[in-house]
Amino acid sequence: MLFKDYSKNYVYTDKEMKNKLHIISGSLSMRRSENVVFPYISSAAGKTEQLCLKKMYSEFLERTDVGFLYNISENMTCVNLKNSKITNDYLKSSLSYSKNSVLGCVDSTGTAAGNSDSTSIIKKSISELIEKNELFLFWYFRSGRRLSKRETNKFELLCDMCNLKNYMFVSQNLSNWPTVICISVKDNNVVSTGISCQESLNKAIEGALVESKIGRTLNLYQSDTMYKYDFSDKERIIDFVSNCNFKQRSYKFNKLYPDYNLKTVDWISDINISFIGTRFRRSGKVVTAFSDSLLKCLPTKENLRYSGSVSIVKRYNYIMDDSEMDCIVS
Repeated sequence: MLFKDYSKNYVYTDKEMKNKLHIISGSLSMRRSENVVFPYISSAAGKTEQLCLKKMYSEFLERTDVGFLYNISENMTCVNLKNSKITNDYLKSSLSYSKNSVLGCVDSTGTAAGNSDSTSIIKKSISELIEKNELFLFWYFRSGRRLSKRETNKFELLCDMCNLKNYMFVSQNLSNWPTVICISVKDNNVVSTGISCQESLNKAIEGALVESKIGRTLNLYQSDTMYKYDFSDKERIIDFVSNCNFKQRSYKFNKLYPDYNLKTVDWISDINISFIGTRFRRSGKVVTAFSDSLLKCLPTKENLRYSGSVSIVKRYNYIMDDSEMDCIVS
């Protein structure tokens, strides 16, 4: 039985939300290579414990399979989705946790796993890639707009998040898929964040709230360092989301990926995908998406120090400012 040996390795809440959503998080195993410990905590939300476990396992596969590529100096087979061209131009190690000259800083951004059809998993991996780059533009360039209560209230009720003040923004600078960012506050303290890129605004709103709900639930287990959140500089963060002059500019999304209902701005030169799942596993697919034009990591200041060669960083002329507040959304 799946997870039969891990009964003490995850935290599960059976407190139902209004839409019967449950939350689970934990560690299934830890992978270490050359004294490097790869990310090993997974979390998920779902209507049943079984669904939560499946989603948690998918996230575990994403993080683990990216780790399996670490320091492997073999070429990876990839597909450019724009022209369906198959290439072997990238080393496997360049798609694993690293800081390299090809893609800059790399983490599990742009990676998705599951047992569904390949198109759905590929779309999920692309959305994960887009959302972290939209977050970069939102956080450091104030590119986006705040969503009104009218737009979010229904979903806050569904996700049982009305007891928090949720600052919600939409950022749509790169594609026709909107990205929603949520920063949840209680008693003037940031308690969690969430982000979601989806094909529709409503789905993105719900996805960001669910992610923030997961973070809020895990934050209740602060006695266990595995789940501890640390949002320092709280006053600056609240001032940032309350008073900053965010502005969503209009862009034309002309580059078409018809198989995925996706359009992007012209300057994104490519979107590549690769199936990275281990051949020894009997089921499940793991896909990673990446582009020479986009970041493949969370846009923290530390990660951006190693990503100056990436097109989006150069295009927006990002200059590191040590006094600038670091991105807290993940």
